[in-house]
Amino acid sequence: MRAAGRKAGGCIAFFAVFFTVMMLTHPRESTAITLKGLVHLKSVIPAVFPYLVLSGLLLKSGLDAKIALFTGGLFEKVFKLPRAAFPVFMAGILCGFPVGARCSAELFASGGCTERDADRLSAMCNFCSPPFLITVVGAKLMNSASAGWLLFGLQTFFALAFGFFYRRPTGSVRANACARKRARDAFREEDVSFGIIPAAIGDAALQTLRICGIVLFFSVLSGVAALPFAERLRARPELLGLLYGFFEFSSGCLSLTPGADAACYAALITGFSGLSVLAQCATFLVPSGVSMKGWLCAHLLCPLLTSLSLFLFKTAGIL
Repeated sequence: MRAAGRKAGGCIAFFAVFFTVMMLTHPRESTAITLKGLVHLKSVIPAVFPYLVLSGLLLKSGLDAKIALFTGGLFEKVFKLPRAAFPVFMAGILCGFPVGARCSAELFASGGCTERDADRLSAMCNFCSPPFLITVVGAKLMNSASAGWLLFGLQTFFALAFGFFYRRPTGSVRANACARKRARDAFREEDVSFGIIPAAIGDAALQTLRICGIVLFFSVLSGVAALPFAERLRARPELLGLLYGFFEFSSGCLSLTPGADAACYAALITGFSGLSVLAQCATFLVPSGVSMKGWLCAHLLCPLLTSLSLFLFKTAGIL
């Protein structure tokens, strides 16, 4: 552990020095990159803030427990996860990151699942939201919203497959009992205080501000990292997209050239989701004590399978 910590510290120190030197030697370009990153925040806030508010209301009101009591039975049998995990999974799939990470961490903190369950759950429901895949990847890059739907379907399928094979056969009995108790308690609650609404909004606002800072920081890093290779990468937009996407996925997707090949690269970029999303999810999972092992494995394996599937569809003339 200490050796791993020293290696991680060494890597962080190297990149800190590298990016500091690049920004000091290219001040004009760095300023332009930062201003360009601020523009991206216009799309980040509407994509994150309302979903964080709604997920906060879902958890604070106990509605997630009520939904789980009636709809989580099949999910519990197939994936060996407590019923309370089903609303979290649906919120993560439909809202995208970092909502899934936040809900997984809060479910574990409330006693609704074990740490192992939260690790697996966060790996299953922390991928790109369908609006981005359909409107940006599908409609903009592929000139077809159906291509975005196909990418979303493949992404969800491989996330479910990963969650199924990554499951452990033991460990959810006590969590299931706790989840059922939460559901019964939620039904016995006659009144829900309206105080949960401003509380959810305030929490979401602070979390959105933190996420915006993370997105802006990694957007700047992606632009600065590309400065030494700018001339060479202009003729290879797919490589530029992968470089940007390693840091921040939206910048990577938007730098791709529209066409049939764009979907394959976009699948890699959105599936891995970049260091920015890794940092966003870590802000919820790490403080709660939930491991990110499953999250990392899913974000390395699922994008490769999704991209390969899209390539086969393209080769067969389906895409």
